[in-house]
Amino acid sequence: MLLLGHRGSWGLHPENTMPAFQAALDSGLDGIEFDVQPTLDGQLVVRHDESLPSGEPVSSLTLEQLRRAEPELPTLDQVLTWWMAKGCWLNLELKNDRSRWDARERLLLEALDRAGPSAAQLRRLVISSFSPVSLHRLYWQDHGLQLGLLYWAETPAWLPALARWAPLYSLHPNYRLIRPSWLREVQRQGLSVLAWTVNDPVAAARLAGWGVDGLIGDLPAALLEAPARLGRAG
Repeated sequence: MLLLGHRGSWGLHPENTMPAFQAALDSGLDGIEFDVQPTLDGQLVVRHDESLPSGEPVSSLTLEQLRRAEPELPTLDQVLTWWMAKGCWLNLELKNDRSRWDARERLLLEALDRAGPSAAQLRRLVISSFSPVSLHRLYWQDHGLQLGLLYWAETPAWLPALARWAPLYSLHPNYRLIRPSWLREVQRQGLSVLAWTVNDPVAAARLAGWGVDGLIGDLPAALLEAPARLGRAG
């Protein structure tokens, strides 16, 4: 079972920063989950919210302008270089809540090309999105990627259709949606299930007992406690 730090170790450090990512690994987690979106000048930056506190959209500002406001803001290139040196798991969430066409999928693939990960390293990368459109675009530009669908309400009725034109590696539901029978059926179909955002050790242990493939949370200690609780229950 994978244990991934949500936006690094958001409960303990500023989210989506290199110190938060390193702290997640130092705590013993298997890797990190983080968010990516494009700037005005075509750079991919690691940031969750689509606007600054001032209200300015990230997409309306250049990387230089963003770093004046947020000096610690990493780029995707920086994170990929760090990842390849560390050998950990990455769950890269491509932000695209409005399914816009601004070449963000192409920019992501170009960043991967620049980084040059090996086939073994790519097996430790999952690209997820709430946008089925983005997943479709990524699949048709690179059939070899491991893609995951994020969702927070009930399982989308159109999921079987998506699987036909953008085969998925994983589903990423809000953890409260998961039930044992559903989990078994999804895994029987060959899909992994990564649950978010799990900050309660009791919930984490319950999900681990059901057999989820991964837990994503803000608090490393809560995730790391799950296997121990599971062992005590057994």
